Amino acid sequence: ERDFFAFVRGMEREGVRTCWPHESTLYRELCGKLWIPQMCLSKEHRVPPTTRVHYADFVADGRKTAVAALKSLLKLRRALWAKEDVPESEFKGVVKLGFSWCGCDVLPFQGITSLVTNLKKLFSTNGSESTVCLVQEMVPGVV
Repeated sequence: ERDFFAFVRGMEREGVRTCWPHESTLYRELCGKLWIPQMCLSKEHRVPPTTRVHYADFVADGRKTAVAALKSLLKLRRALWAKEDVPESEFKGVVKLGFSWCGCDVLPFQGITSLVTNLKKLFSTNGSESTVCLVQEMVPGVV
């Protein structure tokens, strides 16, 4: 990802217009799944509650960061979908990396301990330079 976008940005700075499949800024937003947390704020788009966990925050205090992410999801559930809170230990979700394909780098979790474990797995995947993981409420029956 890094090499690709460095190349494309370099070409664009030289005046070469890139547009397949999109200009680099939009392509990065789409394939990096960077749009998901913003779109979940619009109920009309039917995107499940989603938040970001930043690598630096997770390294500083993984458990505290995971608790904050889960509280954010519970708040989004209440505000957007009028869903009642569930105990943190029963909350089910997925952790995912952007720039990943075909369901790779998507791990399910239930509760804080599982969330911390799976965030650690994704952030420490060999060669990973990801600075953000997405944490999203699980949608039952969706593969």
